[in-house]
Amino acid sequence: PGAHALDVAVVDAAGAHVTGFDPSKPATAVLTSVATSTTSAVLLAANAARHGFYVHNSSAKNLYVAYATTASAVAFTFIVPAKSGYEAPLKGYTGTVSAVLESGTSTAEVTELT
Repeated sequence: PGAHALDVAVVDAAGAHVTGFDPSKPATAVLTSVATSTTSAVLLAANAARHGFYVHNSSAKNLYVAYATTASAVAFTFIVPAKSGYEAPLKGYTGTVSAVLESGTSTAEVTELT
């Protein structure tokens, strides 16, 4: 009864021990700069391998972000305030992420973890 600790060794194809390996943590980060304006833009395409993502709003205006193919100032999932960022929960949403800027034009710096 109760929980028991279990020692596990990760080995490669040759049987050598692999150190620092954690399958629950992302192994790759892809950085992109996406043009943003008052027209909705896709920040991230759907990706089943996504572990998480980070969005930085470079603008002096709010960035409305949607877990959908289109974002608007009235249909959004969250707001990234001016000159700030948002870190999505690990192992969260893997669908399309889009954004629209409150006004003007700028860029959003996006990092996708896979």
